[in-house]
Amino acid sequence: MSLWLSHPLFLPFIIVGVTILLWATSLLPEFMTALLFFAAVVAMGPGKVPARRGCCDVSRWR
Repeated sequence: MSLWLSHPLFLPFIIVGVTILLWATSLLPEFMTALLFFAAVVAMGPGKVPARRGCCDVSRWR
């Protein structure tokens, strides 16, 4: 395996690059590009991380 493919930021680099390419060329409508980007970013993260962790904790607001 090459050095670039094993780098931890290789996949995020590809996702951001494809997103910029889609926005710049308008191959897809903007809302579809944004939805694909959001879905890819959410799929990259670990599955057990709650999306709103700590937002509903009353003690943090006091």
